[in-house]
Amino acid sequence: MPFELSASQPVAQEIRRIVREQIAEALELLGTRYDEQPEAAVHSARKLFKRLRALLRLVRAELGAGRYKGEDRVVQQAGRALSEARDAHVLTQTLAKVRKDQVGPLPDGLFDALADAIDRNAASTQLDRTAVTDVVVALVGLQERLADWPLEREGFKLLEDGLLWVYREGRRAMKAAFADPDPEHFHTWRKRVKDLWHQYEVLTPLWPELLAPCATQAHQLADYLGDDHDLAVLYETVAKQIPVDYAAEGAWLLSDIDRRRTELQRLAKPLGIKLYAETPGAFVRRLGAYWRAWQRSEQGLAPSQRTEPALQKLA
Repeated sequence: MPFELSASQPVAQEIRRIVREQIAEALELLGTRYDEQPEAAVHSARKLFKRLRALLRLVRAELGAGRYKGEDRVVQQAGRALSEARDAHVLTQTLAKVRKDQVGPLPDGLFDALADAIDRNAASTQLDRTAVTDVVVALVGLQERLADWPLEREGFKLLEDGLLWVYREGRRAMKAAFADPDPEHFHTWRKRVKDLWHQYEVLTPLWPELLAPCATQAHQLADYLGDDHDLAVLYETVAKQIPVDYAAEGAWLLSDIDRRRTELQRLAKPLGIKLYAETPGAFVRRLGAYWRAWQRSEQGLAPSQRTEPALQKLA
């Protein structure tokens, strides 16, 4: 089924259904799919883990601090167990793209030396079946605990605290990134943007014509910030691995990587300002209004003749 809510079932049941489907798909990827195409399977599984963490944040208040942190840690550690081999592959791809697109007179010898250094490091981070098995065991445990999640509030009330947190933290992270363009600030913002993107996906049925484009724009912003992060990691690697014979060329390459990051940040800024144009409270109230309209339309009811009570004021 789609990665989105259905109005035909209670929201708690739908959240469990979506989480269960993400886990089932991840287990399939890390089973026979991993044996056939390990690199592609790991990449797809890590995407599912990001979806799972976005869903956990959506119901974090309902789960309670202890249970939320515990379940989030399970998914986080599963992602980390698969990350080193994947990160090394991304680094190789990023260097190859910079090499292909570079406009300066940089010698092949510099890129060959850097690629060799990255490959040597990648050889020490190969994923083994034991690590994958440990991840599978952790996911099965999460799947078994899912029925016990205390999702008791009904309707939009179940989601509003999580939506508020993700939007508020994303807005704060954006401001921090542009106040101080440290790579870690942009990386933190990227994580919150991914949460927002996946939560827009889940809520798209509320108003597909409006929220599907919002999800697309959040995805685009996450891609800009992801490319920025990949370049930041490449910068650190290049700075440590520049051969002595290519010191001047290496310095030029570092400035080119910086230039590329600046351009990505320039593209990200207006998109971020638009996606985070509202206060967190206004954002949640708007989605709450869409939720009520969606529920009434799905039930075949005419719009209420009286004014709906406003959602509790949210900061």
